[in-house]
Amino acid sequence: MASSLTEEDVLYKGCVSDFAPEPSMEPDLMQALSNMRLNDTLRIDKLIERENAPHANIYSVFDEKSNCLADSIEAHVFILDDAQPKIRKHRLRCIKRMEGRTILRKGVHNAEVVVITTSSSPSGNIPDRQDNADTDWEGLDASPVPHMRNNSDRHKKQKTPYQREVARIGQRERRNARRLNQRRQRNSEVTDVERGSEVSSRELRLDGDDTQFSMDLILLYMAYDDKGNLRQHITQEHSALLKSMRCDRLQDLLTTYLDDNSIEFTTPEDMEAFLRVKQSELISLRLQEKKMPSIESFHHEKCLKVIREQSQHAKDSVVWRTIQQGPRAHAMFQLKAVRHAKAVLPVALKRLESIYNSIAHRLSLVRDTVATKKGFDEWKRLSDNVAKCEKWMIMVFPTSSAYEELRRQWESAKRELESYENSHPGLTFMDEAVDSLLRMTGTR
Repeated sequence: MASSLTEEDVLYKGCVSDFAPEPSMEPDLMQALSNMRLNDTLRIDKLIERENAPHANIYSVFDEKSNCLADSIEAHVFILDDAQPKIRKHRLRCIKRMEGRTILRKGVHNAEVVVITTSSSPSGNIPDRQDNADTDWEGLDASPVPHMRNNSDRHKKQKTPYQREVARIGQRERRNARRLNQRRQRNSEVTDVERGSEVSSRELRLDGDDTQFSMDLILLYMAYDDKGNLRQHITQEHSALLKSMRCDRLQDLLTTYLDDNSIEFTTPEDMEAFLRVKQSELISLRLQEKKMPSIESFHHEKCLKVIREQSQHAKDSVVWRTIQQGPRAHAMFQLKAVRHAKAVLPVALKRLESIYNSIAHRLSLVRDTVATKKGFDEWKRLSDNVAKCEKWMIMVFPTSSAYEELRRQWESAKRELESYENSHPGLTFMDEAVDSLLRMTGTR
């Protein structure tokens, strides 16, 4: 009974050693516990331990069916209602840890009676004190214990917007790579008729884990020539590759990307939003550039492995030719595409950064011009006032008092307009300047 301690008992006693033992229970509770019936055959017997169990009084259990003390069964009595909040939480943890050995629970007065078996659990999986023992259990209104944090966690530096954007782009690329890998597996069975080129769609599948390759490299291979210049159109070879991959939609998008090289914004806000898109594009390609050394190493080792495997067979044998036309061609094309992308990425990034800076500079000019255009609107309002007075004066009899009043208004409006024009020269050219700045070419 009390002498047969399990790992849970050790944890239970160790976690409460800092608290004073439970004082003597109230007479009403002691009277209620005396020979209290637990179920049809079990009842509480005598107090067997209190001093060494700070949070509970332990009673033996009498089995009326066998007419003797129940073997390996104890009744732990926890006082909850009158306990201090911190002590109450520890007692609830104790009850939670004993859940795997609990036979029954019963409430009496302000206490909770938990009947447990003292034998070890057959599975040996005894919950530790890091389980969710501080949460409510069967209606007990225990408040959760807050998780303690290290000072380093409490004062952890917040990520900058750029760092959050980098993390988001990386997550998106990994997700796209997983989806691409699934599509490759579904479309892996391509017949010789569908090849369309000496390089098959299978050879386009630059395999590896999610960080080794993405569709970005295939697009870089197709969009840029060996010198890093953006192609004017898709080559016939690349068109055949995309058709063999059944990527008609991707081919249309790439064709449109290569053909269109100008954009016209309607407002400065549109230009600012497009600038953020170009920034996201730059971040994505910079992340890809950082991965290139490991990607190249992966595919280089893959080629060497295939070549070593092929060298073990006689030249021009069936197995040798199968490897030559299959895995070796596959690996060589993949390595070629990776090295091409690695070579053109720095040039492409430099070009895109130049475009980004150009758009940012133009946006600054647009903002300045728009701010100046507000002055133009005021000038136009004053001009309209002068024109309005002139038109009204034509329609009024020249010698009337109304005519004289209109003439005074006209002279005042004209003086105000002339004064404003002298302090804001060049306002009449604002509309043309804004329209010119919002028209752009060379955005890729």
